[in-house]
Amino acid sequence: MPKRNKTRAATKLPVVKDPQLYWMSWPQEYDGEERDRGEVFRLTNQRNDEKLLRIGYIYPLPPGTETSECGTCGKEFKEMDMRDGHTKKRHGLRTGRHIVSMEELTPRQRANVLNEATEYETEAPGFQSGEDADADKEERFLQEVSPLHLDKTAASRR
Repeated sequence: MPKRNKTRAATKLPVVKDPQLYWMSWPQEYDGEERDRGEVFRLTNQRNDEKLLRIGYIYPLPPGTETSECGTCGKEFKEMDMRDGHTKKRHGLRTGRHIVSMEELTPRQRANVLNEATEYETEAPGFQSGEDADADKEERFLQEVSPLHLDKTAASRR
């Protein structure tokens, strides 16, 4: 097997000029990987890095900031509650009732679960449920805690 040249040019690795750590203020994909709110990472010289900083999708992590590590995947987060949100979203760890299998329930418990499901099955006019409602709720929360700087977009400068 021929030897591979392990130079930067041969492997086409991005040249990282800034060793500074950053954190995501809004969940989104960066460098081909889904990242969650509060996730700590390094920039990899993507073409939209400057825009992400200017608009407020990402922020520099202040030096000396203590981060919280996800116990499942090992990713670092700016704050503990941001890590907990990631754990709940990505690893399915929930608090409260969590049914793994209907077969694990007693007949009475099964009947209660089915009754609750039937009770909430009918939606009132204007009522939004499921993933759309969750996405809207998350976006309202993000706008409140970490508003984007949309006045700094190219369109707003025209």
